[in-house]
Amino acid sequence: MHIQAAEGAVDQAARLIEAVDRRARELAEAVGKLPGALAETDADLAEARGLLKGTAEGVSTADLQGRIARADAVIAEVRRGVDAGRYDPIDALRRVEEADAALDETLEGARERASGARRARALLDQVMLTARSAIGAASDYLTTHRGAVGSEARTRLAEAQRRWEKARALADGGDPQAALAEAREADALARRAQDLAEQDVRTYGNPNGLGGATGTGGSGAAGSAARCSAASSSADCSADGAEGRERRGRGGGHGGFGGGGFGGGPGSFGGSGTRGRLGGGGRF
Repeated sequence: MHIQAAEGAVDQAARLIEAVDRRARELAEAVGKLPGALAETDADLAEARGLLKGTAEGVSTADLQGRIARADAVIAEVRRGVDAGRYDPIDALRRVEEADAALDETLEGARERASGARRARALLDQVMLTARSAIGAASDYLTTHRGAVGSEARTRLAEAQRRWEKARALADGGDPQAALAEAREADALARRAQDLAEQDVRTYGNPNGLGGATGTGGSGAAGSAARCSAASSSADCSADGAEGRERRGRGGGHGGFGGGGFGGGPGSFGGSGTRGRLGGGGRF
């Protein structure tokens, strides 16, 4: 039973190491794409300003002015971060793309159809990267905390993965504009999935919003139930319960998550169990 728990911990460690390597590749890719994205947005800003000047008097330009101001602000902030050397390239690329997309909506009617398809293809490569990164990060988080994550986060992640695959198929089929819409939706769904998963983990570790359990720490019925609900097998749960009884027989009373209850939340989850399978234990 201890060997099973150790195997679960090794699997978690391997998954997290793979996530670090993948994230490093994605960050490097985003760094390479960011200058081109900034240049594209600069070109769109120039086009939008020209459109603004050519608008007849009496025609409302408030929406266009607002989008130009927002894109200007995003571009300036991203460039300050790049110059300072402390920034998230993937987040910067996403923000630039979102600001550029807002400009595109305004400029779409003023462009020829072929030009619109060209812009969609140029943006698609960037959005596919940010969406893929968001899906990978959410998948890693849900996998390594699967004992505490509920169905809503899992459903959002599955839908994000489906949308990303659909975007890739549409791009291969020669419809970059439809692919772009799907990729953006995949990115938003994946980020929402991770937000929901993080909320589940916080709630799991501190279900009542209090400062943690008192008295017996992580041992006893409460600590055992918490460990078993995130466990990998019923055998592990039984072993954990036996171990707890042995400690109590020696006068011990410590253990569990964080040593003093649930205040800090569980450090990790693992095994093959889920929230619906309460037969598990171990400390992974």
